[in-house]
Order: sequence, then C-alpha cells, then structure tokens
Amino acid sequence: MTSEKQEERVRSEIYELREVFKAISEFLKDIREPLEHLMNTFLGSMDGGKLAKDLAAFYKALVESGMDEQTAKQWTERYFNERLKLMPNLSELLSRFFMGRREPGLRELVEEREREE
Repeated sequence: MTSEKQEERVRSEIYELREVFKAISEFLKDIREPLEHLMNTFLGSMDGGKLAKDLAAFYKALVESGMDEQTAKQWTERYFNERLKLMPNLSELLSRFFMGRREPGLRELVEEREREE
C-alpha cells in the first residue's frame, strides 16, 4: 500500500472514529433523562421510610376496620412480602429499557464497516 493510500485510510478511520464518538455522545445525552427517571423510580420504590409508612397505614386501616390485631399483622406481613416481590430488579429494568431503544450498537457498526471493505 502506498504512503498516500495509508494516509487516506488513516484519515478515513479517524473520521469514522469521530463519528462513532459523536454518536455515542448523542446517545448518552438522549438516555440521560429517561435513565434518571428510571433510577429515581427504582430508588423511590426502595425508600424504607415510605414503605414503613405505607405498611403502618395498611395495618392501621385493617385494625380500624375491625380486624383483630393478629390477622391484621399476618395480612400486613403478606402485603410487605408482596411489595418486596414487586420491587423492580434494576438489571431487568435496564435491559428492558435498552432493548426498547435498540439501535445499531458499536459491534454492528464495526461489522458493517468490515463488510464494506
């Protein structure tokens, strides 16, 4: 390969790399707000203070409606366990979030470039 062709190839690769970094930068800007919302939702569901208040209110409502304390306690424990089961799994949330926004990844772009050469 001649020196000019090598320089042209290097320039081309530099340009492509800049475009990749530009795309990554834009992608990160695009996902920042939804990702922050997702994290706030996840962390909010794990807030012990809110959960404790919710459980106390649930128990109180059962007792005030005439349920005996032992049964109210059992129902509150069940309610607590169900709430724990419903808490989102962060890795599952992130994978679903990114699968819904699936765009060609870096691997796909590199493979496409290799096929073009």
